[in-house]
Amino acid sequence: MSNVPQQPAQPGWRQHAYDLLQYNAPLSQQRSQRLVALLAASPAADAVDLGCGWGTLLLDLLELVPDLIGVGVDVDTRQLGRARTASTARGLDHRASFVESPAVDWTATADRVICVGASHAFGSQSACLAALRERVSPTGRVLLGDGFWAGHPDQHLLHTFGPMPGLAGLTDLAVDAGFRVRYAGSSTQDEWDDFESDWRAGMEATGDADAASFCEGRRREYLAGYRGILCFAWLVLDPL
Repeated sequence: MSNVPQQPAQPGWRQHAYDLLQYNAPLSQQRSQRLVALLAASPAADAVDLGCGWGTLLLDLLELVPDLIGVGVDVDTRQLGRARTASTARGLDHRASFVESPAVDWTATADRVICVGASHAFGSQSACLAALRERVSPTGRVLLGDGFWAGHPDQHLLHTFGPMPGLAGLTDLAVDAGFRVRYAGSSTQDEWDDFESDWRAGMEATGDADAASFCEGRRREYLAGYRGILCFAWLVLDPL
């Protein structure tokens, strides 16, 4: 968010966490195809991805819908550069643009709105859903990807990741925000395992000793801590 104090610079190896990831979420190619097909199921003129990172989902959607225009919004300059490079490589740069801006500051409406792992930019999941309802056109469709608790987190996990409902509770928040839930699902354990492994591997590949130590700690934290307890939801939502 724009009013958050500037954080200390991260070590160089930390910037490589995303190098081996196709999506910055526990998401397989098969699930991506299913979600993008749902977004493409009815006519749309434009799309926006709030907190787009390097924009793979948005580019997948543009590739499937030839006349669609898309905008990706994020605050990470490095990831936006990767998005622009990918857009050019996929021949989509004439229909895709990427804007450096806090997601919460982007108030234009669109027929398709994507928001994956970015609810924190709006302050809470309920605030995020309310904002998405304002930003989607009356006949549009939203894709939300976000965390939920599938088990009972201890105090350490609650402090680390924050309070979240279960999957049913998250869909209730969507209904309260003025949506009909078209699709609700969650990432599989295999998708989570692949995501965590590839996230660590990007940093480990730098050969930095501090990176290796950090990744070993993260591996233990995942396997002995939040694996199977913290999960990731995928909701496709139609405005009422």
